[in-house]
Amino acid sequence: MEVRLVQLMASFISVCSDYALARLEFSLHFPGMRSPPVISRFPDASEETLRDQWERVESQLDAARAYVAQIDARVGFCLVAA
Repeated sequence: MEVRLVQLMASFISVCSDYALARLEFSLHFPGMRSPPVISRFPDASEETLRDQWERVESQLDAARAYVAQIDARVGFCLVAA
């Protein structure tokens, strides 16, 4: 597996951990709203993991993009916690 791809996967794993924390913070600040969708992180940065899990993660990313688009579409909605 190419070194650059391993580096990109490691970055993705790190960002997924940050996203999980952001989901938790969002849910705490906005308990009445549906939580952002889960994006699973890869357990490791291997080619096998990429092949086995990419389709699932890709659909989770699509769900997250749709969630953000839905939030953006709300007129006058502001995500500022009181």
